[in-house]
Amino acid sequence: MPSMYRNVSTGLWEAHKYFFDLDAEAKYVYMYIITSRFSSELSAFPFPMKIHAPVLGLSEERFLEIFENLMEKGVIIYDNEAAEVLVVNYFENHSPNAGIRYEMYRNDLREIKSEMIVDALVEIATKYEITLAFYAALADRRPELEREEIMSQYKFRDKEIKPLNEVRGLARKGRENR
Repeated sequence: MPSMYRNVSTGLWEAHKYFFDLDAEAKYVYMYIITSRFSSELSAFPFPMKIHAPVLGLSEERFLEIFENLMEKGVIIYDNEAAEVLVVNYFENHSPNAGIRYEMYRNDLREIKSEMIVDALVEIATKYEITLAFYAALADRRPELEREEIMSQYKFRDKEIKPLNEVRGLARKGRENR
């Protein structure tokens, strides 16, 4: 279930070149993408194209032009077939360490149909410190990857990394204790 609220870093307006270089309409569309009811803390989510232009008060042609410009600039990745978007720089302003539970990441990842989006998310996530919850959810989505391979790709805040089956066991135990 999507969150009713999204935090947006105040530093977004000045600190990030990709955002600073966008024109006003592109900033408007970008802000809509990251705060719409479709968005998720995963930075990847379903985004059916037909409904957004009217919500923003833009013609469909203008919305698509701006959206394609955001793709060309590398700000977003969109899979037309799956109708899903990935906000490439999302974790520059939204920490995956923000207390999101494993189940939320796992459920959001399960909803993503596009392997292209998941591949890009895995690659993007290697640039940021992530929590065990985020790691475990990605590892669940990519069971074909060896644990050592996954660990070599990610930076972790915690020095001690628990084996994945232990992380899953903790998550299961937490659900049972509710």
